Amino acid sequence: MDSSFTHGILIVDDDIMILKLIKNIFQNHYEVKISVSAEEGLKTLRNGFRPAVIVADHVMPKMTGSEFLKQAAQFSPNSTRVLLVGHNETKDIVSAVGEASAYMYLTKPFMETELLQAIKIGIDYHKQKSILSSYQEKEVKLVTELKRLNQMVQSLNNEKSAIFDESMKAIASIIAVNEKFYFTGHTKYVNAISRGIGELMRLRSDIMTSIYLATQVHNIVTIKMPERFKLFSPYDIVNENDLGAYIKFFNESLNILKNISAFKDITPIVGQIYEHSDGTGLPSGLQKGQFLIEAQVVSIANIYHNKVYQLEPAHYAHLTMEGQYVQSKDHTARRHKKAIQFIENKKSWFDEKIHSRFMELVESEKCPELKPIPEDLVLNYVE
Repeated sequence: MDSSFTHGILIVDDDIMILKLIKNIFQNHYEVKISVSAEEGLKTLRNGFRPAVIVADHVMPKMTGSEFLKQAAQFSPNSTRVLLVGHNETKDIVSAVGEASAYMYLTKPFMETELLQAIKIGIDYHKQKSILSSYQEKEVKLVTELKRLNQMVQSLNNEKSAIFDESMKAIASIIAVNEKFYFTGHTKYVNAISRGIGELMRLRSDIMTSIYLATQVHNIVTIKMPERFKLFSPYDIVNENDLGAYIKFFNESLNILKNISAFKDITPIVGQIYEHSDGTGLPSGLQKGQFLIEAQVVSIANIYHNKVYQLEPAHYAHLTMEGQYVQSKDHTARRHKKAIQFIENKKSWFDEKIHSRFMELVESEKCPELKPIPEDLVLNYVE
């Protein structure tokens, strides 16, 4: 259990013995506050206490536990609510739990192990809700900024203007907050590599502009995803349920761009970055000739950077527990070689010209972003 007092528990019960029992069990692990009545519990919440878990006895004088939990949600909506009920109260449990919007209930008398498990589940559920709320706040900020940019773009006659470029940087900075599992700036690297490929291919200026815009916003597809998905690309996911969930979050995030008219030409590019020329890609299994060349350019750059500078899933636990993870320069060099070999082995995923120009760019060593950084890299964990 967490002993850093980063989570709190509020226990409300008119039985002082129950209060003391629960407090003695958890006070060495969490910040615990107790109240002998619903009124006192609400006062504690009014004074600013925001617990991860609220435990309330159902049968109490003046106010039932379900009524209390319903009111408590107004002060601390993200708290996990647990209702305590006696054996003779079980016939009313469905309506009581529904009224309280309780996450779970425990039947009294309960075993200590049952209570320990319930609180642990409640803490974990609260953390998940808090993370989701954080993502939703970021999403609101992103949508607001995109709408502001959309209004600005509508008044521009030249989308290459300095104002437009600065606005794109503002959007990229918002998305960058979501790129917390990279040792280097993901958007910056994908843009530089994509630009290098496009220049070798001598692509038209309008296509180069589309590639630039797509690289700035392509990682928007992860903005709504749970933290665990941010360490994977869809082709790395083998569990069908996880893959289905990934695609669902992918499409939900993509809709943010679809609803902004200024990005109507960019959305298809972003939506195709995981499609492959041989038809094995996602989400639609498109084949060569069915999707945009811009998507392939961004795709190969995105794969390289993910393979070299995205935190490996095996190191996630170390990062979250220690707060920091160091990738040595030797490990970066090894990941670079493996990334190049991976792209070579998957050449059927890409248009032949795009694959050839990428390999040419690597061999020429003219693109700094395609050379492994010769120093140890430090990644700090930010919740």
